[in-house]
Amino acid sequence: MKNLIYLSFGVVLAGAAACTSYAKTISTYEITPKQTEIANKRWSESNEAKLKHGKSIFTVQCTECHKAFVIEKFSEKKWNHEIDDMSPKAKLTAEEKQDLTYFVLSYLEMKQPAK
Repeated sequence: MKNLIYLSFGVVLAGAAACTSYAKTISTYEITPKQTEIANKRWSESNEAKLKHGKSIFTVQCTECHKAFVIEKFSEKKWNHEIDDMSPKAKLTAEEKQDLTYFVLSYLEMKQPAK
């Protein structure tokens, strides 16, 4: 019985640690004026509302089945592939897919070192 209590306590602590790390990752994805400017230069139809919508998709719908990936750990080519591959599975509309792409790629460009 004592072992079961220790095991349960360990599982709770591990879960809490994982949630803290996850929340920290998600909270870093704030829409900034710089990101909005980058998006506007790349896609004339983008705006802050579309970036916020894309962020919402990334942090809510994309994480229903898996963790939120660190955006800057993957290339633009890889993100385009993943978004193309996963959008049908997530049942995203064309507009949702577009807003997700705007958010992810503008965030990625903002975080990449200047060339």
